Amino acid sequence: MKTTPPTDARPLSWDSLTDDQVEIAEELRDQLESVKAAAGAWKPMVDSPWAQVEPERQGRVYFIHGGRGSGKTSLMLTLIRGWAEAAKKAPDWEEVGGTKAKEAEEALGKLGSVLRVLPILDFDPLPPRLPLLPWLLQAFVPLVERVDGVRSGDNLSIKEAWSNLTESAWKGWAEPGPSPSRMESYLEEEIRLQSWQTLQSEFRSVLDRLLAAAEKAGDVPGGG
Repeated sequence: MKTTPPTDARPLSWDSLTDDQVEIAEELRDQLESVKAAAGAWKPMVDSPWAQVEPERQGRVYFIHGGRGSGKTSLMLTLIRGWAEAAKKAPDWEEVGGTKAKEAEEALGKLGSVLRVLPILDFDPLPPRLPLLPWLLQAFVPLVERVDGVRSGDNLSIKEAWSNLTESAWKGWAEPGPSPSRMESYLEEEIRLQSWQTLQSEFRSVLDRLLAAAEKAGDVPGGG
């Protein structure tokens, strides 16, 4: 008897993708280009107490569906490798695309000037009661650490501002502690509500600072 260890998903050459995988990759490219075109077209008024509606808002979360072993992870790793290659000054499309280097460049190359992929987060070690939002913010931590030291008018560094944002995410989404008193419960709920209501604007503000610092450091392209 012989056993074979399972093979982890890995990026594929573009000429190894199935027709369905190529179709998904091209559809995702079109969606991301649409997001790029719409970026910056609408800016909310700072500290406005009134409702603000973004007229062209569209969904920006994408799911790739497929059965176990259908190639979902391999496709995403292929896209990530291609986008990383596209961000280089001299991309090697033959390395990415194999015999279909031109097709790979057409599907991935245009996004190289604007798209950067954060570290991949693994769901496996996620504790059951851990709030999802502060966990997702951890993907930004390597970039925060890289550009830390830049300060603004509030005299907070990028790392300090990000820590405050993460704390707001925890307060806004974490479950209450065990058996608090009535007063403690009231104050805790008030803090949770305030943190939850202001989280989106706080995230926009801190992310703007983070990307501006990353642009200054040359980690993301300028002009956007």
